[in-house]
Amino acid sequence: MRLKEMDANLIVVLDALLIEASVTKAASRLGRSPSAISHALANLREIFDDELFVRAGQKLVPTPKALDLAPTIHVITSGMESLLRPVKPFDPQTVSRKFVIACRDFYEILFINKMQDILKEKAPGIDLKSRSISAAIAIDELRDGKIDFIITDNQFAQDSRDIIQMPLLKTGIKTLAHPDHALAKKKPTKKQFAKGPHIRMRDSNGITNHFMEQLQAEGLKLEYSSIASTSFSAIVFALNGHGLLSLPEHLADSLTDKMQLTEIPSPIPDFSATIYVAWHRSQERDEAHQWLRKQLLALFVTA
Repeated sequence: MRLKEMDANLIVVLDALLIEASVTKAASRLGRSPSAISHALANLREIFDDELFVRAGQKLVPTPKALDLAPTIHVITSGMESLLRPVKPFDPQTVSRKFVIACRDFYEILFINKMQDILKEKAPGIDLKSRSISAAIAIDELRDGKIDFIITDNQFAQDSRDIIQMPLLKTGIKTLAHPDHALAKKKPTKKQFAKGPHIRMRDSNGITNHFMEQLQAEGLKLEYSSIASTSFSAIVFALNGHGLLSLPEHLADSLTDKMQLTEIPSPIPDFSATIYVAWHRSQERDEAHQWLRKQLLALFVTA
């Protein structure tokens, strides 16, 4: 390929296609017609002697060649944007913006509450909302721009290459109970711990599920006393002495500081799992988005 064959327009189109994985969405992103994007893609295929994208349903899936090109293309377009961007520096104090985070109610307590305090001080014009939706729906809405972040305890599949995911926090599990619970006065054996009884959430947190699965792998079948629809209900059940409640340790620590709950020693003291934050590649260079995710990542020390 000769440099004169590649103009800035084609680089911008390729960047948009890599981000949006759709001719129609790339056209909307760039304010052009789908036919113009299709024509540019045909030129790109000829220049690089590669299909670059193959159709899979309604989406375009990048070829290995396109994935190899992606980091360089993003750097080039970022450089062009920086060149044309006004010199005025980004100031979080003057930003007026709404952001939506998809997460379980566990993480509303753990992360969103802390973020509200940070925003009140550093960026009062940023309105942060949270939604509790399934991971599959969240990814689609992330791609459609309906939400801005996902906080999750699951790693996304490798084919979600338009989604950027980073570790937010490594956490263990702590089990809480009312101070009068029979196991509160001693270190329970594994069998005593399994008998609990335990409080289970209908839409269980993935980390606590992994913890329970590890117990079951050791031949310990957990006994349950209550099924809660939300983490708030589960906490109330524990406060009322209805059983043991296992939670991510950072959340458990915040509860024991404020509520009459005591920690029950775990039979798997070295258990740990990772919580992730994810966003769509199209937001990678947005300055307000960059600032907000930096605040999220700074909330805890990640492992």
